[in-house]
Formats: sequence, C-alpha cells, structure tokens
Amino acid sequence: MRSWREKLVDIVYAKTGLSLSPGDKNADRSFQFAVATLLALIAHSDGSVSTEEVERIVVILRKKFQLEAGTALELMTSAFHDLPGRRGAKDLFAELNQVLNLQQKEDLAVEMLEVIAADGQKEAGEMRILAQTVFNLGIPNNVMSRAYDRYFRTRQGRSQIV
Repeated sequence: MRSWREKLVDIVYAKTGLSLSPGDKNADRSFQFAVATLLALIAHSDGSVSTEEVERIVVILRKKFQLEAGTALELMTSAFHDLPGRRGAKDLFAELNQVLNLQQKEDLAVEMLEVIAADGQKEAGEMRILAQTVFNLGIPNNVMSRAYDRYFRTRQGRSQIV
C-alpha cells in the first residue's frame, strides 16, 4: 500500500508535472526485472520480437538503470524467458502499481511507446498491452498526454538527425 506522502507526490505531479519524488528504486533488481518484463511483454504481444525491439529494450534498460550492455542484455533475456501469462500480467501490473509513482509511470509509458515504434509497425497487440498498462496502473489522461508529447518530441529530434 502506498503511503499518503507518495499519494500526495502523485497528486502534485498529475496536476502540475512537477516532481517532488525523493528518489526511486532503480537499483532494486526485482524492480528492474518487472520493468524489463513489461517491455518484453509489449514487444512480444504481436507474436514475434524484432531485432529493433530487442535493441530498443537494451538501450532503455541501460539508460534507465545505468547498466552495462551485457547486464542489460541478460536482464532482457531473462524477462523474455519468463514472460507471464494473463494471470502473471495481472500480478506484474499490481507489483508495478505499488512501487511506481506517477512520474515513473509516465516514464514507463514513454518507454513502452519507444518499444512499440522500434520496428516501424504498431500492431494491435502492442496497443492492447499499452492500453491495459495505462488502465491497470491508473495513469490519468493528462499524464498520458505528457507521455505522448515526450515521445513525439524525441521522434522529431531523431528525424532531424537523419
């Protein structure tokens, strides 16, 4: 159960976009595995996983958790090996919902959008998992709008570089 302080931090973030979070759990291996599993789940939701999706997940894990490439690859491989079924996905959502604050949920939504777009195809299964995640994590519409804005800003920067 989240404390009243954590809930207050979420309310301020939802209304203003300002982060009052004192820190995060990025060093916690079970948290890292939960995030990797969700990213693997969305990549696999269309029935296959592309090389681009694997590369994107490794980049996200390296950046998010400050991991070496080999460690991020091992984490991702373990996540793909242990992909949850429908019941396990409910447990994964419940676990993430307990430990993520609203800003971290927004960050996760942006990362999921990056994985969805990695292979240049947005499949129905991927969008379904995104919608389930948004619903199960209770991500408000305004926070999801910020996630989309952040995602599209990074896409604009990539197209200008190429």
